Amino acid sequence: MIATSHDQVESALRAECDRLGARFFIERVRGAGEEARRYEVVLDRWGQRPLSRAAVYALPCRLDDLLAHVRQMVCGAAKAAETER
Repeated sequence: MIATSHDQVESALRAECDRLGARFFIERVRGAGEEARRYEVVLDRWGQRPLSRAAVYALPCRLDDLLAHVRQMVCGAAKAAETER
C-alpha cells in the first residue's frame, strides 16, 4: 500500500508498534519540505534509546517497506536485549 499522507503513515506505525510492544516518535525534517519526516522507534525493554536515529520517509511512502524496517529494528533490538541478559 502507498501512503499519501502523514496521517496514514502515523496510523500504520502506531498499529505495528503497538503489536510489537514498541513506541515511536515522528518529527519534521528541517529543510526537507512538507513531505519528509524522521521517525524513531523505542523498545522499552531495551532501554529508552532509539533503535535508529536516521530513519526517514517521504510521501508518497511504501508502507510495506517502512513497516518491514520497523519490524527488523524491533526484532533485532529484542534479540540483542535477550542476549545481554
